[in-house]
Amino acid sequence: PLLSGLATLVLAGLTVRRNQDYRSAVELMRLTVECAPHHARARINLATALQMEDRPKEAIAVLEEALRLDPREGFIYLNLGMAYMALEQVDRAIPLLERGAEMVEGRASLAATFHEELGRALFLKNDHAGSIMQFEKALAIEPRNAFVHCRLAYALGRLKRGDEALQ
Repeated sequence: PLLSGLATLVLAGLTVRRNQDYRSAVELMRLTVECAPHHARARINLATALQMEDRPKEAIAVLEEALRLDPREGFIYLNLGMAYMALEQVDRAIPLLERGAEMVEGRASLAATFHEELGRALFLKNDHAGSIMQFEKALAIEPRNAFVHCRLAYALGRLKRGDEALQ
């Protein structure tokens, strides 16, 4: 009974210690990167967690390292573009989103997301015609995406194309 009780206390202590690793998504992903430092996907997940905590500058540093590890991974370009947009650095976001959109053209859902985010970036640059084109590309892939329909309508409205915006 004494050994059993001691083992229970030790295991309980280890469980409490391990639970500390789960206190936040950022901390969990940071530990994942430590365990797998050469995997871009671990860094992408860490950057996503950082962005969810509104920490885009930190996310950019992590994503740039992920890009060095795997320059063919489309998610990196998407997350980098979104991080730069969060910092209101749209000029830096646009080429990343354009490059990523080219890379993922065969992956429908991801391509639609790139076109939507690129449309949003172009809208922020007051390139409403360009944003309309990107929103339409996104809708060609995912025609039931209500958010993109709203963004398209808003861009059409900016170009005084109210009848189309209402549709």
